This record gives sequence, structure tokens and C-alpha cells, in this order.
Amino acid sequence: MVGVLFVILAVSLSLMVYKNPPNSVESSRLIGFLGLSLVLWPLFTHQIAADYNNRDQALSALMLPASLFEKWLVLWVVSGLGFVLCFFSFFTLIDAIGTYYVNHRDWPQATLDYFTQRHISRTIDRVDFTELRKTPIWAVWLMLHPFTLAATLLFRKYTLAIGVFVGILLFGAVFTLNQYYVQLMLDESVTVNNVFPFAGFGVMKETASGPFHYLTLPQPIGNIIRWTVGIAAVGLLYAVAYFRLKEREV
Repeated sequence: MVGVLFVILAVSLSLMVYKNPPNSVESSRLIGFLGLSLVLWPLFTHQIAADYNNRDQALSALMLPASLFEKWLVLWVVSGLGFVLCFFSFFTLIDAIGTYYVNHRDWPQATLDYFTQRHISRTIDRVDFTELRKTPIWAVWLMLHPFTLAATLLFRKYTLAIGVFVGILLFGAVFTLNQYYVQLMLDESVTVNNVFPFAGFGVMKETASGPFHYLTLPQPIGNIIRWTVGIAAVGLLYAVAYFRLKEREV
């Protein structure tokens, strides 16, 4: 399974990202990283946890001489921490190869002239993972594992299809309610846009010529609210998964 993930990651990033100009690579490789992980991590977690939905496989796993917490910890480490370590390691390796390719690539003279005119650098640095915190989708990324684990153990049949449907439904509901409550807190003469969970939001007047402003919660109250809500949601999902595993043992 890990080998398949590596091949998918290597081929996808090579074809979609590192064949582009340097400035495009810098702006798109983290998007490619997040996009692939949003698909591969739930699939990997589902494959690991789905064994507990099979009676024979679950029986052999639950009969091991270990406490329920130890079994839960192994499941969490393999499907969560294990994937993150493998995925980050593979991505770092691929980015090192891709960065070397971009920095030593022989560009046509017309392309070099274009770079010079637009002041585009021909070289790029290795990926900086700290940039992930600047994109609001990091919150969705952190929710992937607990949600997938809870959904897989909660639904015995058609787990993947039901999990995807419920996930999209919940995200749409959160997005819609987030925009609704923000609109209630503001004046009716403004329109609220771009209300992504755990991020700021844009407001503009209803007139076409009205100014646009991007607002964020003041600090440190903004981060306190984000982390409190995020930790509570992750803890709740992990608790659901843990007690569903406990039901399997009984």
C-alpha cells in the first residue's frame, strides 16, 4: 500500500507540478501536496480501520493480549502518525528531486527571455512546510484522520461512500452556518463572502462599486477560538471511534 501511495504521489507531482516554470512550481506544489493528501490519507485510514468491520479479521485483532487502549493506540499510530511520516518523507524526497530538476533544467532561449522580462527567477528553494499554516485548508487536513477513523468504525457497510457523503454534507453545513452567523453579526448593508472555517472573511457593500475588506478576528482571541473548537471537534471524533472499537471488543 505504501508503495502504491509513493508511485501515485511521484507521478502526480512530476506531471502536474515540476514540469512548469519555477514561479508556478513554488505556488502549486503545496497545493498538490494538500490535494493528494486529502484523497490518499482517508483511503489509507479506511483500509487500515476497515479490518475491524470484518468479523474474522476483527476477531483476530481484538483477541490479541493487549488492552483496548493499546489496540486503539496501535490503530492510531499506524493509520495516522504512520501515514503522516511516510507521506512527508516521500514528498520531501520528491520535492528534492523536482527542485534539482527545475534548477538545472535547460530552458529554450525564448523562455529565458520571458523570465528576464518578467523578472522570474530560474531557481527555487526546497518546499517550506510552515507555509501550510497560512492556508485555511489546514484545518480540514487535521480533521481528516479523526473523521475517517470515526466514520469507518461507525458505519459497517458502504463505509467509504457513506463517509464521503457525510463529510461533504457536514463541511457544507459548517460553511453555510459560518456565513449565516457572520452575516447576523454585521450590518445588513454589507455582503459577506469567502467565509471559510478557521479563517478570516471578506465583506463588501451591496453596491457594485462598494469597497471590499478582508476581516480577521483580533488576536489572541482568534487563535483561542480556533484551537478550542478544533481540539474539541478532533477529541469528539476520536472518542466516537474509540467507543465504537470498544463495542467491537464486547
